[in-house]
Amino acid sequence: MDPKRALVVFYSRTGATKIVGDKIARLLQCDSEELVDRRPRLGLAGYLRSGFDATFRRSADLAPTKLDPSAYDLVLIGTPIWNASVSAPIRTYLAANQARIKRVAFFCTHGSSGSAKVLEELERLCAKKPVATLVLRTTQVRFEDIDPRVRELVAAVERGMAATPSEPAMTPMPPGHDHPVHA
Repeated sequence: MDPKRALVVFYSRTGATKIVGDKIARLLQCDSEELVDRRPRLGLAGYLRSGFDATFRRSADLAPTKLDPSAYDLVLIGTPIWNASVSAPIRTYLAANQARIKRVAFFCTHGSSGSAKVLEELERLCAKKPVATLVLRTTQVRFEDIDPRVRELVAAVERGMAATPSEPAMTPMPPGHDHPVHA
């Protein structure tokens, strides 16, 4: 794939979403950017603040980003799921960049639930249907081989980028997966 065609943008509080984002960028051989939140989010206080900010749809104090999403054909957005919601840093990024993103794909990491709601929320925030999605539990990221699932996402992204932008096709996920992949 042409590296200039895709950009991976993610926020990771504990490192799980970063692991997935880095694998995706490596497989696509594309640029990536990790969002930096200036508010402390580690530890118990950070965990509670993160859930509170997500629940009440608060924005984050992000450090300036370096890459312009309008320079890419597709942006893969990665977020941890906080209290069944999109993380505050990703919400803030999308509010600032939604109009500059041509096409999207989503990937999420979570500890328990909320993935369907978050995928719908991401679609609303982007005002675009994703060409592909991937949801992984944090325990999968930490203790299982996620490479096959990430490769499925990458293949769906590549198919989606080749398809007509207005008509992403739905492909069912194999048994044991949380959601369908848009391709």
